[in-house]
Amino acid sequence: MKDIVKTEDKVTVPSNDTYTLKLEVNMPEKEFDGVLAGGITLQEREDESSENGTESSDGSGVSIENKFAYVVRIVLQNDKNEVTPELILNDVFADHINKRNVIKANIQNIMPMYMNQMSVEAKITEKGKSEVLYEATSESLQMAPNSNMDYPIRLDSKALKGGEYTLEMTVKSMGKTWRWTKDFTIDDEIAKELNVEDVTIQNKYTWLYIFAGITILLLAILLWFVFRRRKRRKEEEQEESHALESIEKVKSHE
Repeated sequence: MKDIVKTEDKVTVPSNDTYTLKLEVNMPEKEFDGVLAGGITLQEREDESSENGTESSDGSGVSIENKFAYVVRIVLQNDKNEVTPELILNDVFADHINKRNVIKANIQNIMPMYMNQMSVEAKITEKGKSEVLYEATSESLQMAPNSNMDYPIRLDSKALKGGEYTLEMTVKSMGKTWRWTKDFTIDDEIAKELNVEDVTIQNKYTWLYIFAGITILLLAILLWFVFRRRKRRKEEEQEESHALESIEKVKSHE
């Protein structure tokens, strides 16, 4: 889009007035089916944002600077030939959303058309097994032309485990259905790293950490008592030994 549509890089809007932004559109010489979608992003210059009252506080003394942007959509088309929808599944991998474990399936719309009213059903099992570990369903999704998205399958606060898995996914849109079965692997180290950063799993392990801490403290106290008891017994034995030696000395003098 940036090669086809040209406009001004910077404009000044007069106070209490409007400004007409002119666009120069040079369509590709070769005709194309479908649509080309993009947009113009309008945003206030950063060096002026602090002068216009965009800073605020969240009540905790932390300063927040708001930056506003407005996007005007542009859709270009030079014929009305029907385009056949087509989706592909690229990759499946473990990741985070808002510090929570998910498994993402990357779906790509490889055609120059909008995919509307998409429904998605996804299930994940261990490779070679039938028990469903994680699943997700969605309705009324939409994808832009020539775009891709990471569809998340949430784990609901469950810890990731390294191993081999299988994704079964069904997507319906525009009167067509796509079904994919894809094996993928979650590395043990990646699973550990994601689990450590997952805020819900950390909360689950809090009591385990507390229990471990209390256990260590009790063991330390127990060892201290055993050490003290042995030390006292040793001191008592030494006192008894000294007393016997004194008695023996007294008898020998008599």
